[in-house]
Amino acid sequence: MAEADWYPKREARQFEPPPWEREQFESLQERFEEDARIEPEQVPAEPERAPAEEPEESSGDEATAPAPSPQAKPERAEPAPGVPQAELDAMLARLRAEEPKVDEHLKSVTVFASVIAMILGVSMLVWGLYATMTARGHMASLVGAVIVIGMGLVFGLAGLWAGWRATNEQGEK
Repeated sequence: MAEADWYPKREARQFEPPPWEREQFESLQERFEEDARIEPEQVPAEPERAPAEEPEESSGDEATAPAPSPQAKPERAEPAPGVPQAELDAMLARLRAEEPKVDEHLKSVTVFASVIAMILGVSMLVWGLYATMTARGHMASLVGAVIVIGMGLVFGLAGLWAGWRATNEQGEK
């Protein structure tokens, strides 16, 4: 039996960010490199609190709220530091503008094609039923009529399904 690895393997392509996001990827890469240069001794064990944030000692009469766990997810994700919200919104708007739009004429073409398929399916169904009635016991005629009826059902139901999908699409396109 021949070896399974007879074909040359492709090397994985290096990731390259899209041109409109290249600057953000470069700044992120620089930030990762800076973080890698910091040694564990330099990282403070616990962030220092400002004097105004010092917890006040309570007499124990009041119910104290539990401290939020560090694993708790924030309710709203903050943008990356260094990227202003206005610039982030502008980038998202540009990306949204570059996305291809589903044109309305494609919907009308789909509806037209589905109507044609339904008309063809119904006409094949009627023609097959007529051929069944006029078969007069000939097996070849009866088999041909059943095949035409089956194909008519396939065309009719496919047209019905395509028309339903084209007219009932939901979501932003």
